[in-house]
Amino acid sequence: MLWKLPEISAPPETLFFIGPLPITNSLLLSIISGVIVITFFLLATRNPKLIPRPLQNLIEWMTQGLLNICEEVAGRENGRRFFKWVAAIFFLIAFDPTPWWVDALVYVAVAITVISGVDYFFGLRRMLREADERRRAAAAAAEADVPPAPRAPTPPPAAQPAPSRRP
Repeated sequence: MLWKLPEISAPPETLFFIGPLPITNSLLLSIISGVIVITFFLLATRNPKLIPRPLQNLIEWMTQGLLNICEEVAGRENGRRFFKWVAAIFFLIAFDPTPWWVDALVYVAVAITVISGVDYFFGLRRMLREADERRRAAAAAAEADVPPAPRAPTPPPAAQPAPSRRP
């Protein structure tokens, strides 16, 4: 062992008991966060409109953004399957009444956990390594004037409008 560091622990404080169940400050803040999130979503979605109000628009924007991230990371089917868990963690952390730096640390820890899980379950490092090998092979082929292996045809780019010539 290189260093002999003291063990640092901060157990939650018990505020009161409900029967044999101790209610700690951490549990109370989690319950408050859950109530805030549920109330926020109920208020925003209680009377949805085709043309959304600002609060409904914010909720739709946040949930669609999280769903897009989940689908990009885990694919369409798995992204939708994991979305409810990711959204619950995200919103509970976002609405938790703790200092911003604590939330930032938790988000970093969650991101590391999610990335390592994606790497483990979907072979992210293998896909990145294969893409890097293809890129290196293409660069080596370009240096040797050898055409790279043929790729699937790509659709032509969309026509760009001509720039206006206003003074």
